[in-house]
Formats: sequence, C-alpha cells, structure tokens
Amino acid sequence: MEKMKYLIPPMLVVDELPEGEREAAIVICDLLSALSTHVSDFESAVMLLDYSESIRLSLWNESSEARARPDILKHGPEFYLEKVHGPLRATKIPSSWSVIAAKDAAMTVYHAHYLISEICALLQACSDLRSIIDQSKLSEATEIFNNSFPKAKQIRNTVAHSAEILRDKQKNGFRGKTGNGWLKKAKGSLVTIVNTLMGRDLHMTRKGELLSLPVTQQSLTQIRLSIEAMFDAFEAAAQITRERYKSTRLSESPERPSQH
Repeated sequence: MEKMKYLIPPMLVVDELPEGEREAAIVICDLLSALSTHVSDFESAVMLLDYSESIRLSLWNESSEARARPDILKHGPEFYLEKVHGPLRATKIPSSWSVIAAKDAAMTVYHAHYLISEICALLQACSDLRSIIDQSKLSEATEIFNNSFPKAKQIRNTVAHSAEILRDKQKNGFRGKTGNGWLKKAKGSLVTIVNTLMGRDLHMTRKGELLSLPVTQQSLTQIRLSIEAMFDAFEAAAQITRERYKSTRLSESPERPSQH
C-alpha cells in the first residue's frame, strides 16, 4: 500500500475576523489541523493490519511446509511440537497486532467524528466566518463521514469499555438476526462479542446492537474525502481573510511621496 499524501489544513488569518469570533476561530484552526493527523493515524492502522496479515500468512505457510517434511513425518508428534509449534505460536503475535490496529482505527474514527461535530458547533458562534465558508462543502464533509461511519460513537464506547460489555452480557448481548456468514447462532439466542476481528472488520456488541467497523482502504478513502471537503469549505474563508489582510495592510501603509 502506497502512503497517501499528507493533507494540509487551510490557514485562516484570524485577526481579520470580528474580535468576538477570534477565540472560537483559533480553536477551529486547531481542530482542522488535528483532522489531518487522524487521516494519517487511520492510514497507519490499515498499514499495520496489512503488515501483520502478511507476517501471519508467511508463518502459517512455513508451518504448513514443515508439517509435510519427511523428518517430521518420521519422528512423530514430539519432534513436530519442537520444530513447528514455536512458529505456530508466533502467529498469535501478528494476530494481536491486527486487533491492536483495528481498535486504534475505531478510536481514530470517533476522534475525527468528534472534531467534525465540534467544528460545526463552534461555527454557530461565528456568524462572519460562517458566512464566508463554502457551506455546500461543509455539508458534503459531514454527509460523507456520517454515512460512512454512522455508529462511530457507539463503536468507540464499546472498544473503550470492553470489560463493562462482558460484565453485563444481558444488557450488551445481541439476540437479533445476524445476516453474517461468520456468525451463526440459534434464533433468539444471546451472543456477546468484544473486539473480534474477522477479515478486515472489527465486530462487537453493545446494548443489543451488533456493530462493526471495516478497517480497509475504502474506509480510509471515505475519511480522506470527508476531510478534504471540510478543508475545501474553509479554504474559501482562508482566501477571503488573506485578501482582507492585504487590503488592511495596504490601507495602513503611508503613501510614498511622488518622485520628481
């Protein structure tokens, strides 16, 4: 997987906004910068998952080849355990890396969701700034993100409080139809799932819901598209504040005497 280009957030000239909006605008700038970091964080999670899967597959293939070796077939189970069991146990380490990557991706999605929501909330106190951003791009950013990750908060809460999920299975288990080939259960039976990675999807249950997060290149693309739209929305405002700055400085500069 080739690493994506880092997203550069728009830079507002905050001093060119009304004084009453500047404090909120400074916070908005900080949150926009943080969004770039979360794109990189999710990308790193996808790359770690790719890497751990390749290591696990390689170790498993080595073990499969070892089990068919003539010396192992000749010497039997004890020899097999000594020569092969070690590599098999080693596959558990990259498996753990995969789950760690997926859980971090879940937290990253929530953090991006939170930042986008807070930016929109802060804009309500900034009438001038709100009037100069591209509202269509702002709507596009929130729509892409919310459609791609509608359960971001619930997934975050489940990952962050997995012990509590297991403590109260009656409350947090799932009884409905699964519709998933990997999960089979009797009709009406209760199943509780915590941080279970199947393929590239992280699965869990919480308050009667079956939740999942795809840790994939497609998810990364959706996050990036959402944040690109958010940056485009504020780039319009960044350009206007820069123009205001130039205009202000020109009006403040003393006129040069004419040359004779």
